[in-house]
Amino acid sequence: MKISTALEQMLDLGLHIVAPATARDRTESPAYEVLSSEGEVELRRYAAQIVAETTATGTKSEVDDDLFPRLAAYIFASERDGPEIDMTTPVQLAPEGLSVTDDPTGAEAYTMRFVMPAEWTIDTLPRPRDPRVSIREVPARTVAVLSFKGAATDEVLRSKAAALRAHVAAQGWTADGAVEFASYDPPVTPAPFKLHEVRIAVAD
Repeated sequence: MKISTALEQMLDLGLHIVAPATARDRTESPAYEVLSSEGEVELRRYAAQIVAETTATGTKSEVDDDLFPRLAAYIFASERDGPEIDMTTPVQLAPEGLSVTDDPTGAEAYTMRFVMPAEWTIDTLPRPRDPRVSIREVPARTVAVLSFKGAATDEVLRSKAAALRAHVAAQGWTADGAVEFASYDPPVTPAPFKLHEVRIAVAD
């Protein structure tokens, strides 16, 4: 890693500690259209996204330690040739092998995704060397999103997921898959200032 890049990352980490919202504003996030908003819940329309993703079997707390380093190694070019890729937010975590009504913190496996910056395409992105990392396009979709700040413990995530599902049902929307998680801040960010989301795709 270049010294200049390392220094930039150190400055970003410091900014996430003292001014998390400012740090988020400096980091690219996927664009979306807000279709409706009620309380903490937004209905958003996302365009197709190119993502780097990897999956591991285990509990949510177990897989975090495996999944993030794999994707970081791809992003920062430590396991492949080619240039580094700018980090985006949020980091997305999706439970696998789970029905819509099940507890999303108790899945058998999880997939972590980094959305690639808009400047990249499927054809121009470097190929991962780690076979556990793949690049693919997530189709455009409509997503119900509940945002919150603080510690994202399993208890909190279960509560927020239940609240989101209840809102989706009350609106007459049809859930299309399981509740997913999204986090905008690194671990060094003080817990009260961390921004998280629980999300669920809904049928168009």
